Amino acid sequence: QRPVSIHAVRAWGPLLDTLNKKFGKKKGDKPSRMYFHAFGGKAVQINQINAACRGSDEVFYGFAPCVNFRSPKTADVIRAIGIDSLVLESDRENYMAVREDLEANAQFIADALDMSKEEVTQRTA
Repeated sequence: QRPVSIHAVRAWGPLLDTLNKKFGKKKGDKPSRMYFHAFGGKAVQINQINAACRGSDEVFYGFAPCVNFRSPKTADVIRAIGIDSLVLESDRENYMAVREDLEANAQFIADALDMSKEEVTQRTA
């Protein structure tokens, strides 16, 4: 049971269908941990995705500054997810930009959730 990283681009309907039909809903039917990389879905989809992932021990969401921070919906999506299911991430090819991305990510989440950047960094570690 390895963790799974999912990156879906404008394919939430087919992804939800796959999660609901291909896998069962009890513990062990799905990967134990699921991670949605550079999540681009809407806030209203979070409950649907979490329900479709039932049976997984943990479901996490990440946002890549270079991908997600241009969208005005991202802060609302972060609030719908909550700090306990967020992961800091970067989507950079150049390793030199990763630290800056992680700092920007932590600050963006802190602003969205009205938290300190330090608390976000600790809670997402």
